[in-house]
Amino acid sequence: MVTFHHRKIFIQGLLVLAIALATLSCGDQPEETPHCTPQVSCEAVEAECGEVSDGCGGVLDCGECSAPLDCSPSNQCEEELCEPKTCADLGATCGTVEDGCGGQLDCGECSGSDTCGGGGVANQCGCEPTSCELAGAECGTIPDGCGGELDCGDCEEEPEDLCEQPSVQPPEGWTRLTTGTFSCLFRAGVGIDFDADCSTWEGIWNLPFPGGNGLPQRLGIGRFSPEEYLAIGFNTEGLPQDKKIDIRHTGPGSGVQVTQRLATISACPGNFDFDAVEEETGCVFDLTLLISRIHIGGIDTDEDCRLDPDSDYYLNIIHTDSSLDTSVNDLESNCPPDTFCGVLYNPTSPE
Repeated sequence: MVTFHHRKIFIQGLLVLAIALATLSCGDQPEETPHCTPQVSCEAVEAECGEVSDGCGGVLDCGECSAPLDCSPSNQCEEELCEPKTCADLGATCGTVEDGCGGQLDCGECSGSDTCGGGGVANQCGCEPTSCELAGAECGTIPDGCGGELDCGDCEEEPEDLCEQPSVQPPEGWTRLTTGTFSCLFRAGVGIDFDADCSTWEGIWNLPFPGGNGLPQRLGIGRFSPEEYLAIGFNTEGLPQDKKIDIRHTGPGSGVQVTQRLATISACPGNFDFDAVEEETGCVFDLTLLISRIHIGGIDTDEDCRLDPDSDYYLNIIHTDSSLDTSVNDLESNCPPDTFCGVLYNPTSPE
């Protein structure tokens, strides 16, 4: 039979249970901790390379691919994919270029005067201007072939020929003695030569200037008629710069009259402007005496008459009684009518 003691224990148990239920209904429910099982292998997630999530907030390192394979975004080892370049990527505006993946790109054509690479840059439209030389232009303005213009400069003026100036011309009405019967009576090594050319040194002496080789009385020019002058051209290549030569003047013998003569050495033939020649070369000579000498020196000598090396000059001789202060057109011939005037010229070797 149930005793009082047992009832008491039973009632106390009910009480504890009631209190516990009341407390549970008034408080928070207990939290449950979720349980996660991470992946433990790359094979499980089918990853061949790279890093992948283990599914629980961790990372799996699946290594690297062996060359020549690369790790793709899906963590697979694959061959590297080639991405072709574009014309813009390559900075090409014309022509054909390789796309970097074995193919080619057509980047178009140029317009107008431009050509592909014409400006000097490959696969760029441009224009290479011409030049004055290529166009054969020596002066003025020409199109450059690219829409612009080229200035080819001004034409150079022809240098003024000083020998054309009136002041260095021979006297008006006088003529130059050149060739003809009895013009040049003697020539070195030849003797009498009725048709020698008196206009050049070689034509008379058959030797380069100064020539002569010291042969006395062998070098003659004669048969001047009234109002004839002599202009013998020569080059000073054979005259040493530090040496001098003499040209001796003597009478030519019977049949030819010896008269007073004046002589100059100038770059201009027939130049008897004595003041101008004095400034030009200093070679002005009064050959009044029967036996006279012309002294000619190289540029490094102390002669009054000095000539530049390898230059062209003329020995000008006129038969006149006029003085050295006479103007050109006032010079008068002293060779009488119907008479021949002349003289012998004997150059020596340089000293």
